[in-house]
Amino acid sequence: MKRTILNNLVLYFFVFVVIISCSIIKPHQNENTKTLSYKKLLNTVKENQFNYEWLRLKGDANIIFKGEEEKIKTNFRLRNDSLIWMNFSKSSFQLLTSLVGKDSLKALIKYPEKKYFSGTFSELQKMIGVDLTFNLIEDMLIGRMIGLEKVRKTNVQIKENKYFIELKNKDANLPQNDYSIKYWINSQLFKCDSVAVYAQRNETKMNITYNNWAKIDKQDFPMKVNFNYISLTDTISLEFNYKSPLKINEKQNFPFKISEKYTPLIIE
Repeated sequence: MKRTILNNLVLYFFVFVVIISCSIIKPHQNENTKTLSYKKLLNTVKENQFNYEWLRLKGDANIIFKGEEEKIKTNFRLRNDSLIWMNFSKSSFQLLTSLVGKDSLKALIKYPEKKYFSGTFSELQKMIGVDLTFNLIEDMLIGRMIGLEKVRKTNVQIKENKYFIELKNKDANLPQNDYSIKYWINSQLFKCDSVAVYAQRNETKMNITYNNWAKIDKQDFPMKVNFNYISLTDTISLEFNYKSPLKINEKQNFPFKISEKYTPLIIE
C-alpha cells in the first residue's frame, strides 16, 4: 500500500464531509409522485430521519486515490450527538483509529508510520482550510440529510421522480464564499438519496449518495454509502458497504490512547 494513501486517509475523509457534489442514482419509478410544499417536504424529511442512541457499523471500504485502489475493513461506533469512533484495518494490521467529539477530533495513524493528530475542528480548519462539524460527520455516516437545519425556503421540483431542492449562496463582497447545494430526496422513503455541493472558492466538487436502503429497527438505513471528491489537483473516491446485522442501541466503548510511540502528524 502506498504511503501517500494512508498518510492522507484521515485528512480526505474529513474533507469529504464538508462539501458534497452530485452523483445521481436511478430512482424507483413512481409516476404518482405528489407535489409537496417546501414546508411539508422538510417536515416529512425530519420525521423520517434515522434516530438512535448507540450504533455500531461494520463493513468494507473501497478507496481510490491518485489512480490507486485499496480495500480495507471499517468499524464505526457512534453515540448520538456525542461521539464517533472509527477504525480502519487491512488484513491483520490496524491502519487508523479516530475519535470525533462535538468540538474536537483525534486520530492515530498506525501504518506505515505511527502518527497522531489531536485538536479542535477550528485548529484543523486553520491547517487545511476546511470547516467541519460533528453533525456533518454523523449525518453522512447514518444517512441523514446533511445541513437540514440550515436549509432556506426555496422551490421544490420533481426530477426523475425525486424531490429536488437547489440552494445558492452568493456573496458580492466575498465571492470566495459562493457555493451551491443540491438535494435529491427519495419520494417514497423521504430520505436524501444524493447531495451535491460546488464551492467557488477552490472549484471543489464532492458528493455523497446513499443506496441499498434496509429496515433497521423499523427505520430506513443505507447499507451502501459513496463519497467522491474532485478538486483541481485530486480525485478521491470512497465507498462504504455496511454489513448486517447492525447493532443499534447497544452501549459501545470507544478505546483510544496516544502512546509515546506516536509523533505529531504534520499537514502541509
